[in-house]
Amino acid sequence: MREGAVRRLDLAFDYPDLSMRDRAILLVMARRANVTGEFFQSQARTAREAGCNVRTVRRATQSLLDNGLISRIPSNRPTDRFRVLDDFIPANKSGK
Repeated sequence: MREGAVRRLDLAFDYPDLSMRDRAILLVMARRANVTGEFFQSQARTAREAGCNVRTVRRATQSLLDNGLISRIPSNRPTDRFRVLDDFIPANKSGK
């Protein structure tokens, strides 16, 4: 497995404040991200792989964005594009 991919998977387990929902979606994103961490799979496929529905994927994605674990990549494509970060500073944490 690629080094960056391992760091991204570790993030899903090491980040203490993730709900099970967010953790499941982050694991799918980390597993399916390309070499640069870009993830552009459909919400429907992500939901199937995580064992949830599309609304859950949307809520989890927003939560992951809010917590600084993923970032949105601007795109003109119909599928949203995200970058799964392998090093981050949590958006709502003081760094302590």
